[in-house]
Amino acid sequence: MKCKLTSDVREATHLVTCKIVRTVKFLSAMSHCRFILTPAWIEQSCNRKMLVDENSFTLEDKENEQALGFSVKEGLAKARNSKVFKGVELFLTNRIQPGPRDMKTIIVCGGGTVIFRRRSFYLELKLRPEYADPFMWSLVRAIKWFVSSSTKRKFRF
Repeated sequence: MKCKLTSDVREATHLVTCKIVRTVKFLSAMSHCRFILTPAWIEQSCNRKMLVDENSFTLEDKENEQALGFSVKEGLAKARNSKVFKGVELFLTNRIQPGPRDMKTIIVCGGGTVIFRRRSFYLELKLRPEYADPFMWSLVRAIKWFVSSSTKRKFRF
């Protein structure tokens, strides 16, 4: 049984945790890791002296899943098919919370790119089809209105 313990989520294939937490590691793992498991997976693997099937140990945190409105199992399945930030470039300011270094980790694990200099005066909004519901389009229109009313920026869609 060969395993490697790492504190860098970008090197990890599995995240072991007791519950859903809103940390950089957990948010990054949702996009990057193949499995988010309970500690029972480690216990069983040690007892059997081999890595046991992960599917029986996927994290289920009913209380937090209900409060946050998502399922770990479904989120991991979506992330395997398509990264949430795939093809998206984001410019981060120093005042962002969590800080720019932590946000970069979350964005890169989600398939996005962080840019450190603004590229042009265009605001480019692209919605991937799976996220293009009526709420998202109303949000895009609101952003477009806000930016165009506060600056003289041009938009490309």
